[in-house]
Amino acid sequence: MSERAAPHIDRGWELHAQRRYEQAMEEFRKAIEVDGNAIDAYYGLGLAAKAAGRTETAIAAFERVLALLPTVEDRGKAQILSRLTQAALRGEPVDRPPVALWRHFPVADQDPRAFAEAVVEFQQRFDFDFVKITPASSYCVRDWGVEDVWEGDTEGTRRYIRHPVQDPEDWTRLPVLDPERGVLGEHLEAVARIRQALPEVPLVVTVFSPLAQAKNLTGSQRLLLHLRQAPKALERGLETITESTRRFVRAALARGADGIFYAVQHASYLLLSP
Repeated sequence: MSERAAPHIDRGWELHAQRRYEQAMEEFRKAIEVDGNAIDAYYGLGLAAKAAGRTETAIAAFERVLALLPTVEDRGKAQILSRLTQAALRGEPVDRPPVALWRHFPVADQDPRAFAEAVVEFQQRFDFDFVKITPASSYCVRDWGVEDVWEGDTEGTRRYIRHPVQDPEDWTRLPVLDPERGVLGEHLEAVARIRQALPEVPLVVTVFSPLAQAKNLTGSQRLLLHLRQAPKALERGLETITESTRRFVRAALARGADGIFYAVQHASYLLLSP
């Protein structure tokens, strides 16, 4: 796509989001006049024409998109899906929300190579708009000494058998983790393998909130007890968990992740007071 066509395409999407479909069509047509192979312009024209009830124009535009796909190094479909998803992640208007389903991969999620292969096979089978990488929930706390076991649950739920934080003072002894080492390092290896196998698909890594990680470090009931009886000690621990999480996120982005899925498990009046 030429640089001269880009402003018209951007303006076309802005008008499309405002439901000013006729004006959007004009902008997309201007882009096509500048660059007759601008696939995004034809795609936008088709969507705007469809929304405006101009069926024949929409069909012609979409047929042109199909004709141009092979010219884009055989990556046309993936690029369109990627553009839609990246725009959604940035909060920009899109014609539809990106769609994906995800699952756990018990047993495979204990080995970075096997886990990456399972995630890639799942994506190649269903061709979702993006991939949400879903490891065992313990991946982010096992380097602090958490131990858990999988007992056959089909959804991948694991039972925690060792919580390293027993007393309030234990929160103050937690070290900041190096994401390049241990279980975190193995998960980063899996992220890199998935990115290599799926270069065009947006990847989202699962990141648990500090409170969610704290729950797995000490147990649900003990966490609430420490929250009420030893808040300063718990706060020290949460600060350590937060810094470790920040370092992991930066490392995951460096491995090719496009964003995070932020898992929050305590946003409830049943657990926390206002």
